[in-house]
Amino acid sequence: MIYDLGIVVCAVPIGAARHHLRDIAAGFKLYCQSSNPTFIGDCIKPTVSYRIEVVTESDIPCNDMSTFNKSKYLNLGIKRCLSDCSIIVQTDIDFLVPPYLIDLTAIDTRDTHMWVRSRYIKMAEITGDWKSYMKLPFWYNCPGSWNAMSADNWRKVGGFDERCCYGWGAEDNILHRRIAEAGITTVAISNVPLCHIEHKPRAWFTHGQRGRQNKTFMQGVQPNFLEGA
Repeated sequence: MIYDLGIVVCAVPIGAARHHLRDIAAGFKLYCQSSNPTFIGDCIKPTVSYRIEVVTESDIPCNDMSTFNKSKYLNLGIKRCLSDCSIIVQTDIDFLVPPYLIDLTAIDTRDTHMWVRSRYIKMAEITGDWKSYMKLPFWYNCPGSWNAMSADNWRKVGGFDERCCYGWGAEDNILHRRIAEAGITTVAISNVPLCHIEHKPRAWFTHGQRGRQNKTFMQGVQPNFLEGA
C-alpha cells in the first residue's frame, strides 16, 4: 500500500527525557485517535491515508545523552517511509497535532518544504478544544515542529545531518540549511493549532553552539544520509 503521508516520531526516553514521556502521552493519544469516526472535538478526521513510524531506543540502543544522536533516529524513520509514503513528515512526540493538519500537509506540500509554527500549551490547558488553542502564544519560532516534504525531496536533501546533535536541538536548524542548499522552497504555516506540550527542560544546545555547528556542517559537499534507502 502507498500512503499519502508518513509521520515520523522519535520517542527515545533516555536520561533527562524519561520523565517527560508520561506528560506527553496525551499528545500521542491524539495521534492514535485520529482514525476514530468523524470528529475529534471540533477537529475533522483526516481523509488521506497515513501511517505513523515511531523510532525508539530499541531501534538504536543508547544509554545516555552523550551518545544520543537524534538525527540518526529520525533518518531511520524516514528511510522506513521512503518506499511507501508520498509525503513524509518529521515531528516530535511532545506535540498535539490537529488531525486536519494531516490533510493540509498532504494537499499543500507538493514540491515544497512545509513547516508549522507551533504554539505552547500547558498540561492543564489540554481540553480538546482546538479553536481555543489558536489563542495560545507561539512557541519558539523554530522549524522543528512539523517538517514535511515529498519522499523525493527528502532523498534530494539527504535527511538530517548525523554529524551533529548529541543531545536535543540543532538538527532542525541544520536541516533547514540543507533544504535551502538543495534549492527547495520553504513554506511556513501559522494558522493551525499545532501545540508543543510543556515539560521539564532537557539537555539542549545553546544558540552559540547551533550557530557554530551550522557554519561547520554547511561547508563543502553535503553527505546524503538517506543514500541507498
